[in-house]
Amino acid sequence: MMLGIAAQLPPAGSSGDVPEGAVIFLDFVNSIFWDGTALVSSTDLLVDFDVADVNGDGLVLGAGNWPIATGAFFDTFTDLLANGGVTVVVELTIDAQYNIGNGSQYASGPIMQIMDGIDADLTTNAIYADIYDGFHLYVGDSNDLTEVGGSVDTAQPAGIERRAFTLFRDLGGGSWQTASTTNGGPAQSTTTSHGGGYFTVVEIDVFAVESWTYPLEKARVRRLTVYEAKTPAEIDVLTEINDWPQWIAYTTNSSGVAATSHPVTAPAHETGDLIIVFAAFDGTPTISIASGTGWTIGDQQVSNGQVVGAWIWKIADGSDTLTLGSSDSEKMSYVAMSYRNAADFEAAFTTGTAADAQSPSLSPSGGAGKYAFVSVIMTDGSAGTPAAPPANMSRYMSQVGTSDGGSVYYADKWVDGDGFAPAAFDLSAQEWVGFTLALNA
Repeated sequence: MMLGIAAQLPPAGSSGDVPEGAVIFLDFVNSIFWDGTALVSSTDLLVDFDVADVNGDGLVLGAGNWPIATGAFFDTFTDLLANGGVTVVVELTIDAQYNIGNGSQYASGPIMQIMDGIDADLTTNAIYADIYDGFHLYVGDSNDLTEVGGSVDTAQPAGIERRAFTLFRDLGGGSWQTASTTNGGPAQSTTTSHGGGYFTVVEIDVFAVESWTYPLEKARVRRLTVYEAKTPAEIDVLTEINDWPQWIAYTTNSSGVAATSHPVTAPAHETGDLIIVFAAFDGTPTISIASGTGWTIGDQQVSNGQVVGAWIWKIADGSDTLTLGSSDSEKMSYVAMSYRNAADFEAAFTTGTAADAQSPSLSPSGGAGKYAFVSVIMTDGSAGTPAAPPANMSRYMSQVGTSDGGSVYYADKWVDGDGFAPAAFDLSAQEWVGFTLALNA
């Protein structure tokens, strides 16, 4: 028996709310699928995808997972495409499972392929929205009526991304507008004129083009929302990501010689960004701020009389140089990160000596929210160089010091929830200090 629409809607204010004005909504993280009038099963809107490929980061593509729009998704989309225009907004989790130090990583691949056939190789007419080179959401078509490359806010290179495009927004007088944008824009758009009408749509491949075995890569799809056509200014607003913390940049280094003064190079940032330095010192020195204004030592802990782990933070104000001091002459390694939209944060710690160091679970005092969780392990000497981040985290990097120094291992994860328990790093046995931090906008 079907429940009434009001009874089926998620509770007001929850992270799984159907967005206002949405005509189709697919929320893979919260398992909410909306056909415009009621909550339905995922298979009522998409076929040829496996719900087993969904986790807390969203839907992963490839490996035989080739979603195709069906039911109200297909019908509503094609109706809007032919009558006034349609807007699609997609929220992604960057999920490359890779070493940040190897270079920036972005999503790439298709968001949507709209075709007059069921095989991309045999299709005569098509409209496509593809992420390419990580910086653009390119929208085009086989008749060159809709080509536009949406801009990306390159100050937001990782974590959560939101991308949107509008097709055939009716401007009147035989003119239609296409636009695309990423992370708040500004959107790029183009206006075209033609005799009206368009090809008959037979299939809409979503996040993949099956006959080309071409899926969206290095990201998971959290949510997809379909609206009646929005203006470029409106899609810029819809793709703003200031409700999530965002990782901006990093720096790393290790001391060549023991010293009591340890300069730190701050990562790229803007005024108002949060900068956190994660530092490992050999021995048991007491850590201090030798020079630099506005810096605070968040915590420093000792493991088994062999290594000190510390984190030091500041809200950037334009004068952000830092030199750390140690009470004894020791070697030091650090990883420094800058974050945007991270006004609130808290931390927990643990220490150990065994292999596979694991920072503690953390349930922030603020309760449920949108968090960037950071897991950092500081070791005596070196505990190796892991090939991948902890199993349930998205990205990592390390700054490995000498055998008579210290090393820092860093990983992060974006979570819409009320807590997180980081998995272990693949590290050899060594004295270590572990911190978990929760950053919240």
